[in-house]
Amino acid sequence: DLTFFVIITTIGLNIVFGLIVDSFSALRDEKNDALEDMTSTCFMCSVSSHEFEKHAKGFDHHVKQDHNMWAYLFYFIYLHKVEVNDMTATEDFVYRKVRAQDIDFFPTNQALCLENVEVGNEEQLDQLKDMVARLVQRIEREEDEERRKKARDEQRQWEKRARRSMDGDRRASSATVSMDGADRRASAVRMADDIMEEDED
Repeated sequence: DLTFFVIITTIGLNIVFGLIVDSFSALRDEKNDALEDMTSTCFMCSVSSHEFEKHAKGFDHHVKQDHNMWAYLFYFIYLHKVEVNDMTATEDFVYRKVRAQDIDFFPTNQALCLENVEVGNEEQLDQLKDMVARLVQRIEREEDEERRKKARDEQRQWEKRARRSMDGDRRASSATVSMDGADRRASAVRMADDIMEEDED
């Protein structure tokens, strides 16, 4: 009985400890993911940090100056304290969005410091489209030229076959004419012989 109790207790404690360890591991992973997201992505615009490091003044400057989330929070608190009649058009717009829990006004995937970069990307995209269009036109021209060349080759082959056929017909006609002339000459000779034989008689 004591052995059974010890075994069951040990197994139960191991199960409990395993669940505790798994729970802490999951919490640690969630914390690490949240920390990584905070240090690699802007909370307000969801743009990755390397974009700001590459094209702007850095990620820290962006999250502290351009898209400071605490500044947004203080702004929302200010909107709840100010009278509606005293609000500007922009404040009234944001206030109504917050009341409706609509976050469309947040600068998702947008940042003023990256506007020139976006324009540059659009220009590169336009250039790429032009290059693709020119390449497609070139391929179409080459295909048309290949089709015309093939048609010309087929036309030449047809003309050669037609010439051979016409030459064969001419040879056959010449042979027929020659045979007809020989037959006429033979007939004339026979008629002359017959006439001569009659004269002798």
